[in-house]
Amino acid sequence: MTPMAAINDHGALPEGEQGCRDFHGNPPTARLFFALWPDAALCRSLLPLVQPLHGTLAARWIKPANYHITLAFLGAVPQACIPPLTALAGGLPFAPCELSLQRLECWPRAQVLCLTATPPPALLDLVSGLNTVAGQLGLPVEHRPFLPHLTLARRVRRRLPPQAITPLAWPLRDFCLVESRLNTTGSSYTVLQRWP
Repeated sequence: MTPMAAINDHGALPEGEQGCRDFHGNPPTARLFFALWPDAALCRSLLPLVQPLHGTLAARWIKPANYHITLAFLGAVPQACIPPLTALAGGLPFAPCELSLQRLECWPRAQVLCLTATPPPALLDLVSGLNTVAGQLGLPVEHRPFLPHLTLARRVRRRLPPQAITPLAWPLRDFCLVESRLNTTGSSYTVLQRWP
């Protein structure tokens, strides 16, 4: 494991280092991702949109307390990698901005129902920074274009046409690192840290 002190002033690992995934044996890991996590008020504001669909669409509905938008999925991260990960993420600039949820979409391949939005430039900059941090530590990096989406339901069996909704403004003031634990009913989430 490369100690935090070994990360240079530019946030990069020294030449020749393999990053946090270069371990001997099987170190303990945590399944982590960076996310936007809405407050209770925003979750409540989604209920008039979501509740009418419960009776007409067979799916596994996400609990409002678990609503989020994934910014960067990291997968199984060695526990020893978490301190430098949080240190680098905490150093990223993040300008408060607003995300407007505007469309209800069903993605048949993934079998999810979600709300989508066009990302503001400040959010794109943050996602780019988080992927840079992940790459510096030898963690997975997403190369596909970032499309913000808040998943409402999984295992959706019936395809729905995309539809515009009354735009829902989400003021973005922070982002977080989240641990995901799989269980028999899906996933449970623990917010490990928030920034700024």
